Amino acid sequence: MVIVIEARNSTAAAQRVDIKLHNQAAILATVNIAAQTNVVLYTVPVAGNVVLDLICNGVVAQTTVLNVVYPGNSYVTQNSDWPLKWEVQASDDGLQLELSNS
Repeated sequence: MVIVIEARNSTAAAQRVDIKLHNQAAILATVNIAAQTNVVLYTVPVAGNVVLDLICNGVVAQTTVLNVVYPGNSYVTQNSDWPLKWEVQASDDGLQLELSNS
């Protein structure tokens, strides 16, 4: 079973999201999300736990850590002073993330 991570960009601008395994150098995927659209951000090949870094528009200092626990309660960790916020919700086949202005 795979975990599908979908993302909705609820901001007024397009966002480029780089996805990496937490604290690793290699980028697993780069996804461009147009404003006000929903895309498949990443597919984790097996159910279980994985920790990913989400980097918007190349700003490494504002990296969001996504803890994928599936099935279970996935969550994000990010700085409170960052103007964009990710929120996590469960979906039928994985996770739904939403990026919005704080």
